[in-house]
Amino acid sequence: ATTSAMDAMRAYSFLVMYISLVRGCRDRPSFGASAWRVPLLEVSTGVSHHECGRRHIRSALDPATAASAPLPPPRRPASERQRTAYAAPVIADVLLSVVVPVFSLIAVGAVLARQFSIDVGPVTQLAIYAAVPALVFQTLAAMTLAPDAIGRLLAAYAATMVAMAGLGFVIGRTWPAAARRAFVGTVLFGNAANMMLPISLFAFGEAGLERALLLYVATALSMFALGPVLVGEAVGARQAARTIATFPVLWAAVAGIAASALGSTMPLGLERAVALLADAAVPLVLLSLGLQMGRARVARPTGLNATAVGLKLVVMPAVALALGALIGLRGLDLAILTLLGGMPTAINLAMLAVAFRGDADQVGRTVVLGTLASLVTLPVLLTLLAPLAP
Repeated sequence: ATTSAMDAMRAYSFLVMYISLVRGCRDRPSFGASAWRVPLLEVSTGVSHHECGRRHIRSALDPATAASAPLPPPRRPASERQRTAYAAPVIADVLLSVVVPVFSLIAVGAVLARQFSIDVGPVTQLAIYAAVPALVFQTLAAMTLAPDAIGRLLAAYAATMVAMAGLGFVIGRTWPAAARRAFVGTVLFGNAANMMLPISLFAFGEAGLERALLLYVATALSMFALGPVLVGEAVGARQAARTIATFPVLWAAVAGIAASALGSTMPLGLERAVALLADAAVPLVLLSLGLQMGRARVARPTGLNATAVGLKLVVMPAVALALGALIGLRGLDLAILTLLGGMPTAINLAMLAVAFRGDADQVGRTVVLGTLASLVTLPVLLTLLAPLAP
């Protein structure tokens, strides 16, 4: 009898653990189910995984009793030593589930660029002129964000850009004008498409992607307007306006927001065609980035490049977080703005430097160094942002 009772207790304990891992607690972060994250939930929510499992068992056996039963009091906060012990598995989980898939496709593109004579231009054009506009339209047409929330998000983005531009000019005040402008450009414009979109989707789901697309449109428009001035020779306002007016993502965003506001729908056949193109956007932008990285020929980075990368990956997320909170952003809005701040410099900025006869070497070194360094910084940043987006 004693043996049977012990077996029953062991079976019950196993069942509690299993259900807690599969079902999760009500405050589970949105990175997806993982046993590695259960200890962090005990620290951050004050609810143990055993208690979580017991709730689900009570709910399955007696729903009425479970619904009326009061929640147990929260557990006492864990010590700093416990928090440190739990941090490594969580960062490893984010690295494997969010960052590694993104960099794996980038690596595939880089290997293909080394092994085959693939022209990067057509792949990038397919992404920019077909797949990404379809994704922007599809997502914004189903947008659930209120207009005031969109306004706050864009205002916080603009405030962050102004603050970082001022900081960049102050740091580079003694440098030659061209080097100073290029430095500011590499600090301001993050990779809002190739890396930001898939990481936002994997880490924060469709709601995160929706906000990331809004910020991508804002980043793309500001980069194509200001980028030639910062990283190349100065261009006239007419040429900058022409570049923006012919940018397809802008019109896809306008059409998507209009469709959302009017509540209009497309015919089924057209909707499916747009969905097919939208599904190709994330793989295409990652492969395109990999192809460009694989063909990059850059020298050893300098102290200027390291300073730009440090500002971009470490300082800018902190500035975005502070200004976003000051303007009134909360939760997922604040997390996505901060994540954009922590993105490495956009590779399109190097292309603008080449097109407008700027210092392409300086910009290219910063792009490569920042992209490689983000493999370390992004898992940490995503782990810190997880509590903002339950």
